[in-house]
Amino acid sequence: MNILIVTNGGKKKPTNGVTVATEAFVCALQGAGHKVLVLTPQPDSGYACIPGHRVDPITAWFSQGYKWKPAYLCTKNGSKARTSIIDQINQHLDGKVDAVLSTHPVWTWELAHSLAEQYNAKHVTWLHTNVWEYMKHIRVVKHVWRIAQPIVTQIWRRAYTTSGHIFTPSQYAKDLLLTHYSELAQDPDKVVVIPNILARQAQNPVPSCERVDEYLVIGRITPEKQVFHLVEKFLDADVGCNIRLVIIGEGTDRKRIKKLLASRGMRHRVVFTGKLSHEKTIQRIRRARGVFSHCDSETYGLTIYEALTNGTAVLVLDEGA
Repeated sequence: MNILIVTNGGKKKPTNGVTVATEAFVCALQGAGHKVLVLTPQPDSGYACIPGHRVDPITAWFSQGYKWKPAYLCTKNGSKARTSIIDQINQHLDGKVDAVLSTHPVWTWELAHSLAEQYNAKHVTWLHTNVWEYMKHIRVVKHVWRIAQPIVTQIWRRAYTTSGHIFTPSQYAKDLLLTHYSELAQDPDKVVVIPNILARQAQNPVPSCERVDEYLVIGRITPEKQVFHLVEKFLDADVGCNIRLVIIGEGTDRKRIKKLLASRGMRHRVVFTGKLSHEKTIQRIRRARGVFSHCDSETYGLTIYEALTNGTAVLVLDEGA
């Protein structure tokens, strides 16, 4: 089959969940003998040139031999024009599209739906994250969520009801969809559970005697990730004083956590590294005793997969998405 994927990941986010999930999906599809073309939104690339459609900024990416290579689309001002979506489809899919897969019910749905209609292809919405659980935890939008929820729900309903199938990462996410959307509850087989995967080779774990006495938290230090609450529990836990918690990342809760550590006189127990490269993060994962994931609305769980791939223990909540 010739498969077109419209995703909201991309080259500017090489290690975020959407991009990694798309990469893994592409690898699986190519491994099964399918041809794949990936279109990725980019904020600085103007508007994609599709007759009769004004859509989100798009940059075309195509996957070849499990490697990602850029190929720009025609843009609004023409300054970055290299090729068009149609040219990309003609070049890499021989002008034929059997299925279009969109990874977001808002950002990528419009383009995916228009291309599916144009090529008379099946349209699948891939819900790689549990958006309902995630949105309710984002404090920035919480105060407007009551107003925005009916609008967003209508947009999502349009995407879900017009898609041939919906892929979700877990039974939990599927149950939520069937609960929130009565149309889907009438046809539950339309929602297919496909667990997220990671295109990584398992590595030989570092022996326990060579590991350092630290546990990691990796990602944004923000309220929805619940890092502050994890730090509180870590400080209250009956563990040796030589065990450290290392937080890799940046975010708005960093100052709040530092105030907590200062008030308890335990600044030495928690280390902030700031953002690290992917390579350095993997090095820390391989030598740590374990990796914490304290968020109950994790969008992809990339750090969990990375830790398991490298033979490092993972500690998670027994709830959530």
